[in-house]
Amino acid sequence: MKSTCIKVLKVKVKDRHAPLLRSMATEVNQVWNYCNELSDRMIRERGRWMSGFDFSAYTVGASKQFEHIGSSTIQETAEHYACKRCSAKRRKTKA
Repeated sequence: MKSTCIKVLKVKVKDRHAPLLRSMATEVNQVWNYCNELSDRMIRERGRWMSGFDFSAYTVGASKQFEHIGSSTIQETAEHYACKRCSAKRRKTKA
């Protein structure tokens, strides 16, 4: 048996970084909502569930629209959405 050690870091965020983090969170939320709507529409119209890989074709070039997040963050968000939606076994997620 292998034992695993987990280290938890506590980080304080200074107030000067709060507006940047808030705007980044807003942009990630927009990507999540887009994936939610796209997934629901794909299931209704074509009857197929999208995987994290399927979202990449629909999010190409989206990083040009956002100021603070890049394409890797958009792809990670889409893959995370697909994983959560699949585990919830629902067409749309609530949050």
